Amino acid sequence: ANSFTPKNVKFLIESSNYTFWFLQLEFTIGIIATIILISQKHNSKNNIEVDISDHGIYHSEDLIPEKKEVIKNSQDEEFKILTKDIEVSCKKNLSHYDFCKKILSTIGDHLPLVQGAFYTTSNNNEDYIELTAGYAFNKPEHGKIKFLLGEGLAGQAAKSKELAKITDIPSSYLEVSSGLGSSNKVSLFEFPILRKKELIGVMELAFFKDLSKAEVKEIEKNIPQIAKRIIELKQDSKK
Repeated sequence: ANSFTPKNVKFLIESSNYTFWFLQLEFTIGIIATIILISQKHNSKNNIEVDISDHGIYHSEDLIPEKKEVIKNSQDEEFKILTKDIEVSCKKNLSHYDFCKKILSTIGDHLPLVQGAFYTTSNNNEDYIELTAGYAFNKPEHGKIKFLLGEGLAGQAAKSKELAKITDIPSSYLEVSSGLGSSNKVSLFEFPILRKKELIGVMELAFFKDLSKAEVKEIEKNIPQIAKRIIELKQDSKK
């Protein structure tokens, strides 16, 4: 009984009060810590969702095959229209000059053509090609532009009868022979115009971008009907 003196009882009561307040404080701190942890997890989840939205599937064409298919279908449709327009031009009653000019402008309507030149062989001499028509082309005021077979880039393509692509173009050639200015950031294509291995001419086409293989093949695909029509126009001019 002596152990429960007033002083001891007071001490026990005060100790109980301290214990109660300590446990309450610990409980409160625990609740606050839990809320902070949940909040951090929630924010982290939101950040991940934002990253996916900003950098993931919605902005990556590589992950959307349907979009690639749409682009391909659009390109195929453009190629069909190009071929159809060339077919229509081949059936029109145009002069030799107007026909060559029309072919260049038609290609320019469907492909990013910067400048072009259409050279054809002479009726009486196939040892050289002569400028017939141009597209955004600065023709000389006097004289004609001619190339012997093997001379200049167009003449080399005429002699080899093979497609040539030139990216490292001498600025002097562009200024004098093609009217393309002094820029050398140009992809220049020389398309020989052949009819059963017979040289009809050369189309010199310049682009400020490299053509895709599909675009090059599309131009080549239309060359036989272009060559055929030029032969017909030459024959008509002899009558």
